[in-house]
Amino acid sequence: MATSKFSSPSHRPAARPVIIIIGSSYKQGMYDDPTNVAEQFRARGGIIITIEYIQDRGSPVPMLRSLASPNYSLTNFKGGKYLRAQELRRLLCEANCFCKKKWTPYNKDKWDAPQGGCYYSPLISSIQMLANRTCSRRNDGMLVVDEDSNKDAFLMSFLPPKTKFWLGLRLEGEQWLWHNGYSIGSFTKWAKGHPNTKNGKCVYMQQHAESKSAWYSDDCDNDHYHICQTKPCDSTKYCPVGFPNEDVDI
Repeated sequence: MATSKFSSPSHRPAARPVIIIIGSSYKQGMYDDPTNVAEQFRARGGIIITIEYIQDRGSPVPMLRSLASPNYSLTNFKGGKYLRAQELRRLLCEANCFCKKKWTPYNKDKWDAPQGGCYYSPLISSIQMLANRTCSRRNDGMLVVDEDSNKDAFLMSFLPPKTKFWLGLRLEGEQWLWHNGYSIGSFTKWAKGHPNTKNGKCVYMQQHAESKSAWYSDDCDNDHYHICQTKPCDSTKYCPVGFPNEDVDI
């Protein structure tokens, strides 16, 4: 069985398991019906890509698509065009884009890939410098960037209402900069009377009313909770098992 290959020493344990099924016929309900095995494989986080191979004068095999993960089914000939290698390559790239276990994906596309990155809160309070260091050591992350209204609503769902948590925003010279080096864009959520450098050069975010939040300048040495963000594991960022201070499972 193909799934047993993922338990072998040769398989990268931190990579998402992917099976490609190419078929020109499919009989549901037979003794070797793969439906149940496919469901179990997908439930464990695996991705199944199916390629419906329609032979000359052959009939389509729509039931083959039921084995595929959502939006991961292809056909060798459709709309007068043959399947191209880049179409399969794109699905393999999408399948290999994911968040490690305990990290929450943001802005998932139709293939469930986290286009907006991965997020995690260790539920401990600390000064901003230590908070950012903790994020850096956790899957090469950083403190969150609050960049638009959709992201803002997403961040508020992480912690209980009115919880103060550090943003990756700090006053450098005369400019407020995110920890990724970018300056504040057109989106800001300063509370009334803020920013106020007399309070400090760092910024925390807090939900001050139902479904509303704001940014507050504060002393960088005060203790607040924090949320880390990082790029998803993909072809450009391999997340090895045993990454420093990180959970080993994905």
